[in-house]
Amino acid sequence: MKLIVENIGMFEKAELNLDGITVIAGENDSGKSTLGKVLFSLIKADNIARFGFKGYRVNKFQSLFNKIIGFLKVHEKFSLEDEKELNNLARGVIKFLKEKTSRKEREVKREELLKKLEEIFRQFENRQLKVFIQEIEDILDDNKAFLISRRIEFEKQLKFNFEGDVLREGCDSGKIIIETPVGKLYEVKLKKNRVFEFRDFLPKDPMGRRVRPLVDVTLVESPVVMTLISFFESLNLVPEEYRKEIKYPNMIRDVIRKLVHEKQNMFLRSQDVQEILEFIESLVAGRFFISENKILFNREGRNFELVNVAMGIKSFGIIYLLLKHGYVRDFSTLLIVDEPEVHLHPKWHLTYAKLLVKIHAKLGCLVVINTHSPYIVQAIRKYAYEDGCLEKTNFYFAKKKTSFLSELLLANNNLNMIFESLTYPIEEVIS
Repeated sequence: MKLIVENIGMFEKAELNLDGITVIAGENDSGKSTLGKVLFSLIKADNIARFGFKGYRVNKFQSLFNKIIGFLKVHEKFSLEDEKELNNLARGVIKFLKEKTSRKEREVKREELLKKLEEIFRQFENRQLKVFIQEIEDILDDNKAFLISRRIEFEKQLKFNFEGDVLREGCDSGKIIIETPVGKLYEVKLKKNRVFEFRDFLPKDPMGRRVRPLVDVTLVESPVVMTLISFFESLNLVPEEYRKEIKYPNMIRDVIRKLVHEKQNMFLRSQDVQEILEFIESLVAGRFFISENKILFNREGRNFELVNVAMGIKSFGIIYLLLKHGYVRDFSTLLIVDEPEVHLHPKWHLTYAKLLVKIHAKLGCLVVINTHSPYIVQAIRKYAYEDGCLEKTNFYFAKKKTSFLSELLLANNNLNMIFESLTYPIEEVIS
């Protein structure tokens, strides 16, 4: 699988292989994190839209229906009989949107509703009313409505995770593509930081359902998030009308939910997952657990509040809970880790790299790591070789060219370009 971006962040064009373990190395402010955030935003938007699709369509239709009723009462001769007929149609549409039937049955019912819609509104010639009707027709079209819902959701993700500013400086359009060797999976076109077009080319199963290569993605930015969990969870107590005004990146919302709440319909934890959990427990000499929606750390029978736990241990704790709760599990999940070395001693740079390699080698989970640690780069190479997954490991160097432009270079056969960039500062102070 491959991520391709054009005029996104600091990259005019960049291609990123996502075969197994992907390492993006470079200095600060070279655009590394943008690629991970774009990947997270696209996959998360697709999956949120999928699970919320039914609710989106019903709410969208009800909103349109209310607008049409109001418009007709103000601008047209609209009798009680007309309103009764329209209400009957609305009930039929909502039933159609909520019910589960075969593709053939849905197509027949959709045609019936469209015919009824045309009969009711044939008498009206207002242009605005025709716009409303076209929107209803789009909602009744399963494929078109789904693409619209994902376009809207992806735009929300960009707003939450980038404050809506994702295009390269000086550019008013860009493109994001995810593809496999057999062709594209997603293609998104942006104009002026808005989602202009969202298309998918996902294969379909015999029932006509889209088959997704990735069903979930998690982005880990900093262990600091564990210290602030109580604060973020308390936001749920804020009344809904005020909560909408409290803005913070969706990737933080996502990881907090996963750290505190076990995945619904949790699968039976595999032996491989259990082995990795025990590996982490041996590293930090303790374990993490949930009590009354609070994360605690237990060492030798004593429980510690997270505020009293070292940041380095919290770094491992995040991965521990994501594994334990079922959000990092197999080839259908993607884990993105941004600069994990920030709170770790160099010795633990190596251990953390070993952990990430284990996660891919044992579970098949795809892993993307953004780093400026030469220790992590070398450790990933060493442990990937030892675990037999080096051929599915790709190294990239984000090379900064100007204040607003970087290029992404594949470094599999020349890691020295990474090491020279990441180690030269120490040479300046060694005499």
